[in-house]
Amino acid sequence: MAKTIKDLNVGSNTLDPKTQFIKFEGDNETLLWRTSGRIMNAKAEIIVPETHCAVYIKDGVMQNILEGGRHPVFETKKVLFWTKKNDAVDIDLVFLSKTCKLRVLWGTRSPIKLRDDITEIPVTVRANGEFSVNVATPRQFYLELVGADKNFTLQSLKERLATRLLSYIEPVIASFMKNEKLSYVDISANKRKMSDAILPEVANLFLADYGLKVFDFTIADVSIADEEIRAIEDELAYRREEIKDKKNAKEIADELERLKDKEWEREIYLRNLEMADKDKYYEVLKILGWPNGKPNGGLGVFCPNCGNQVGPTMAFCPNCGKPVGNGKKHCPKC
Repeated sequence: MAKTIKDLNVGSNTLDPKTQFIKFEGDNETLLWRTSGRIMNAKAEIIVPETHCAVYIKDGVMQNILEGGRHPVFETKKVLFWTKKNDAVDIDLVFLSKTCKLRVLWGTRSPIKLRDDITEIPVTVRANGEFSVNVATPRQFYLELVGADKNFTLQSLKERLATRLLSYIEPVIASFMKNEKLSYVDISANKRKMSDAILPEVANLFLADYGLKVFDFTIADVSIADEEIRAIEDELAYRREEIKDKKNAKEIADELERLKDKEWEREIYLRNLEMADKDKYYEVLKILGWPNGKPNGGLGVFCPNCGNQVGPTMAFCPNCGKPVGNGKKHCPKC
């Protein structure tokens, strides 16, 4: 079944010159209803329902915004029931609903190119959602969006509002991610929070630009390419592991400090760590204060009995088993 004008929330008709009562003929679902024509009836009145207001243009000049009630077309009553031909006026009335909410769907037409704030990995973002508006400032809404356009349609209005939103939404999403210190892999869990944060800014934008009040703003989906998600997840996993390793190294260093008076246990602990994980071993040495992660900046301490290099905390040589004591320092080359 083909859509009618009323289905599109926009209606119109042409007035009969002899019309006495000029009334809104839409329904509660009609956001905008327009009527125009030349009026000659001296008793003609404009009747505006309480649920609407009307933008009143007479002889091409905007008069004012008519609120609910009856309003005469002619300022003074004529003696005759019909006016003379040259007393006729051209009027254009645009009835605007105070209650009808317009639901607008939005979505990015092309990917937004951004950079993940946490990992610095470039990403291409697609987003979609919806928002609802109604008319808050009739004069501004008419001047900015309707005007003298006789072919005005609801679809053209929705497209204009969605385009305006998209020009604004890109930096807002990027700013939100930066302020919240979120990676794009965390977006799904934060869509509601992001929508709530963006709503006041979108509301101010549309009120200032078009005289429209925004009732709600929803982000239904924000997505990036699968390969970008994998790249971000791999980088985050690597960083988590790195943090975990550093935490473990700190805990090991703390344990070695605790074992300061138990030289043998301390030596075994450190030797096992060196054999199991060289990187962590040097990380622990750095925490303990050895330059470059090596004892004595790389010169090392050597067993006075066999010359084997021993760890900085070892009391006994792991090669010959003799006490290291205050062993001499040897150059590793000789």
